Amino acid sequence: MRKFSGASLAALGTMAAVHVSQAQQVGRAPIAIEVSTAPTAMVALGRVQLVYEVRLVNYGAERISLSQLDVLDPTGAKLGSWKDAQLAQRLASVGGKAAVAPQDLLEVLKLDPGMVKVAYLLVALKPGYIAPSSLHHQLIIATNNGSDTVKAKAVSPARKAMTRMIAPVSEGTWVAIRGPSNSSGHRLSIVVQAGEASIPQRYAVDWARLGSDGKLFKGDSTKLANWYGYGLPVSAGAEGRVVSVQDGVGELAPFALSVPAIIEAKDAVGNYVIVDVGGGGYATYAHLKPGSVRAKAGDRVTAGQVLGEIGNSGNSLAPHLHFHISDAPGILAGEGLPFLLNSFELLGRVNSSGSLLAGIPWTPTAAQPSRAVVQETPLENMVVRFRR
Repeated sequence: MRKFSGASLAALGTMAAVHVSQAQQVGRAPIAIEVSTAPTAMVALGRVQLVYEVRLVNYGAERISLSQLDVLDPTGAKLGSWKDAQLAQRLASVGGKAAVAPQDLLEVLKLDPGMVKVAYLLVALKPGYIAPSSLHHQLIIATNNGSDTVKAKAVSPARKAMTRMIAPVSEGTWVAIRGPSNSSGHRLSIVVQAGEASIPQRYAVDWARLGSDGKLFKGDSTKLANWYGYGLPVSAGAEGRVVSVQDGVGELAPFALSVPAIIEAKDAVGNYVIVDVGGGGYATYAHLKPGSVRAKAGDRVTAGQVLGEIGNSGNSLAPHLHFHISDAPGILAGEGLPFLLNSFELLGRVNSSGSLLAGIPWTPTAAQPSRAVVQETPLENMVVRFRR
């Protein structure tokens, strides 16, 4: 193996720096637009909605200001367009937070050299419009040398059937806390394991039961037994084969969770069951009550079969069922996949899950009349009623 002296290494480093600098001057817009996971169709509110993320990487030597991001179909028609503040609200710095104060929105649009930002997109198509064969992205930016429009190569939406399933919880009224949305903590959680980054919880839902009083709990909220969902059965939403389970993880009292800076995947989900539901999908049922798991690896389960009970194990603030489907069998592994619930009654929407956790009851309003829904995915904070 050839050895280099200190002087040679210094010279080599200098030459490398020169080459990088020259490469950056080839264009005014050294920014990469990357779609690592194919846009996936979800059905909600009667429309097809494309859900995916776009990574924006500044390979240049100066700060770039993001102005507008457009999504186009093959004819050039705009399917989605976000400018200035609207774009900022969909951006998150890698390792940073998506939610910022209104006065900081313009700062969010700045992309320093070497910085990576992720645009979380949810493109609602027109009623009756199906996903196009390809999507095109263009980004309008500003640099010290003026403005520019960057056009990325076309990407194709995933052509994969969604898992159809029944509700994984019992009859009654439930709220889809942190369900699919651009602001859901599930959607924003990029998980890195074995050197790969993914969003396994992209379509995840935290199912929490509402009582007849519109609250999550009665009396003292720090007692597990006072939560309406605690101990209720968790059922397989679709048939399949159990690939892994965990039981025996203890529970904390509600609101007693202290999230560590680093947490192992198996500790995060607490007691769980993962089921291979076919088609490359693996359903995770998590935070189950200790001692309640009724399945073991290798079991075949049918839709509606009880797997365990709702608990508060793992990284859980209060009793609920965490549910998601991803394309890998590991714990919090793979990319999240959409699913369709066979039927539910949409009763309305909660303005904020925080208000429910504070004990403020949800009440239906005339502005949001209830309606029957078939073969759709519930969105964040939707209040629904399930019937068997």
